[in-house]
Amino acid sequence: MQVMAGTSPETLAPLPSRSLLRGDVAAGGPQWLPAVLVFGSIAAVAYADFIVTSISLGYLYILPLGISAMFLRSQISYGLIAVCVFLHDLFGPPYPSLQARITHNLTALAGFTFVVYVIQRYVKQRDCLTRQCATSAINFCRMLNSPRRFRGCFLPIRRPSIAGLEIAGMMRPVRGVGGDYYDYIPIDKHTIQIVIADVAGKGVPAALLMSATAAAVQLEVSEKREMLEVVNRLNNGIHSVSDGDRYVTLLLADIDALSRSPPICQLWP
Repeated sequence: MQVMAGTSPETLAPLPSRSLLRGDVAAGGPQWLPAVLVFGSIAAVAYADFIVTSISLGYLYILPLGISAMFLRSQISYGLIAVCVFLHDLFGPPYPSLQARITHNLTALAGFTFVVYVIQRYVKQRDCLTRQCATSAINFCRMLNSPRRFRGCFLPIRRPSIAGLEIAGMMRPVRGVGGDYYDYIPIDKHTIQIVIADVAGKGVPAALLMSATAAAVQLEVSEKREMLEVVNRLNNGIHSVSDGDRYVTLLLADIDALSRSPPICQLWP
């Protein structure tokens, strides 16, 4: 116990490289099981190749070689190809000539190598895809755990500068991310449009619907339309991407600092 406690990480790091198994397989379960399965299947095929002398059973070695390509290290898998070719040459049926023997062994060597290469390439691509998915999931969780960064994608960065108006806004969700949204969109030098929205519910689902609402608002207010028409189009657009359990309450108002008239508001729904 004292020796293990005093061993540095640098000393323990080279240990997985001495294993017969690939790194992820060695860390995920009993190391002896895949090795026993591979070598046991090679022995079984070699025994069948020995007792059956009427036909060639060299193709059966593809089974243990395929298992080795999935579980064992690359160098071990390619080394087992030579072992399988040797066993088949030793226990297989006799050849009519030396040239036929050499040709058969070279054909078996090329075929076994191709099978191992294809399986190992598939395993590497699968592992790479798994790592990429895990990395994407971690990055997404980090983004969700950073409420300021997540909200900053949709909320206004700076206040608009309109003479006669002083505007300030702040949002502080309860669960880090939420469905509250506000924005102010300048129309001209003295008119601004205020948007305040609240998605029913909390957490990530509400935040995703809030992002769709923010995108729809930015798209609609960029066009010159009557306020009622804008709200109707927002109603149809948000309804098409939301489920029946969530809805958005949205306030849209035009404020004219020059005329100082009451704001033109539209509440939806």
